[in-house]
Amino acid sequence: MADQWWRLINILRHNNLTCIMTEAFVETEVDRTKSRWVANVLREFGRPRTTARALFYYALRREASDYPICGGFVGEIRVTRPYHVSDGSRLLKWLDRARQFGYVDGRAILDEVPGEHIYLPEEEVAGGRSPDGIPSHLPYHMPDHISGRIPDRTPDHIPDRRESKPRSPPHRPGASRRCRLELWLDRSALNPLLLPVCREMGITLVSVEKTPSRDAILALLARRAPQTVILCLCDLSIDSFEFEQRVAQAVGGPAGLERGELETGELGARELGTGELEASQLGARDPGGRGIQVRRLGLTPRQVGDLKLPLVPGRQGDKKEQDRYKKYVKPEGISPRMMAELDALEVHYPGGMAAFVRDELSPVVRECLSAK
Repeated sequence: MADQWWRLINILRHNNLTCIMTEAFVETEVDRTKSRWVANVLREFGRPRTTARALFYYALRREASDYPICGGFVGEIRVTRPYHVSDGSRLLKWLDRARQFGYVDGRAILDEVPGEHIYLPEEEVAGGRSPDGIPSHLPYHMPDHISGRIPDRTPDHIPDRRESKPRSPPHRPGASRRCRLELWLDRSALNPLLLPVCREMGITLVSVEKTPSRDAILALLARRAPQTVILCLCDLSIDSFEFEQRVAQAVGGPAGLERGELETGELGARELGTGELEASQLGARDPGGRGIQVRRLGLTPRQVGDLKLPLVPGRQGDKKEQDRYKKYVKPEGISPRMMAELDALEVHYPGGMAAFVRDELSPVVRECLSAK
């Protein structure tokens, strides 16, 4: 009787171990299959460096029905279909796996970097490097081992060609002594994509986490010109649509008052909550020429409609947030349950996000040059 019990226990142990090994194997094979798909789409996208969300929008736009749905036995591909919005929640996982397997260079995908980051046009970074130290003007070489083999060596790195530093234009209008332009974001992952445009136009690039800190505002007051314009760039979402309001409130808050440089009513004093600040109500130039303007560069509901940017489900937020967001987007027929992201410009705007920012900045630069 005891022998039968031990035999049964051994059978159960063996079956359990086999099940565990099979699950691990299936997970690995599914990961490889999905990771190879991600790497192929990234290579097809052709961007030297991009964000995960930009890759998501590119995948959505593709007509190919090649997204693999894998089986649960050995991870085989059961069927393929077009990429869907609901697949986006898993994209970061497959990108991470693709990095681990060596199918994707880890530097090809731009990640959020915590903290606040300020890039002044007066400070040129050696070698024409982007904010994270990678030469942004050099081509990205996709690894050639997309077939599934784990490479025996680390994928080739992008060469450091310091001698190929791009030349800056001799005259950068945004860096005028009388008028200073600044581009403020609430997403640091976009800095490498926008820094070349900001350098070209002489514009300060600043990224913060949701709301500027006191130190960021004090640094702004220390470097501002007689006329300073802050241009805010953010997603059209319940989390970001009030970004320029938060910046305006911070500029007109205690940090400025402590230095005696801003009056209470100059910036951000009125009750904010509609999601849109009119230029006439923000930072109107005072007689002494010491005003700071805060404007929204994008994304606005009208821009989203005009450019036909894709809308995807976003965070719903609490009732107060929903009401404010609904009031802001409803005139353009946008559902308050949906959002539009800056990353979509990489796919849906000719020349990508950098070209969009350049085009939107041009009239502001002309206004800056004509300021007296």
